[in-house]
Amino acid sequence: MIWYIRLGLLFALSFGLVLYQSDLHTITQEVESPLKWEDQLRISLQEYQVKIYKIPKVGESFSTIHEGEEVEIKIIETDEKSVAKWVLTGYPHHQSVELTLVHKEAEPKTKIEIKSFCKPDLVSRLVCASFSPSKNKSKIETWAASILGAPNNR
Repeated sequence: MIWYIRLGLLFALSFGLVLYQSDLHTITQEVESPLKWEDQLRISLQEYQVKIYKIPKVGESFSTIHEGEEVEIKIIETDEKSVAKWVLTGYPHHQSVELTLVHKEAEPKTKIEIKSFCKPDLVSRLVCASFSPSKNKSKIETWAASILGAPNNR
């Protein structure tokens, strides 16, 4: 009987360690795309706002409903040739989600990176440890396949 208690305590300790360290998830992927940089940026922002006529400037923000939640999107950095970064706030279990697109001029490749920062409470950490990595990976695969118009390159 004592071995069951020891094994249970070992499991609880390791599970607690996983929850404690699950505050940031980063997923990165490089894809080849036949589209120009402006088109890639416009199409990737159209996932959040349906009609985008111009690429937003640094500091601009807009609210939209994404995945059933009212989310505010703030543009942190945009470069006309290579980098775009924006932050989503308003998800119930995430403090913020950073999305970065980096275009390499020499090659027709675009690097997509998603960083999600989890809230510090126990329920949010449980949700982030369980669902956040797979959700972010599926979002990157969706971008690579449909939005950027490129096949998956793993």
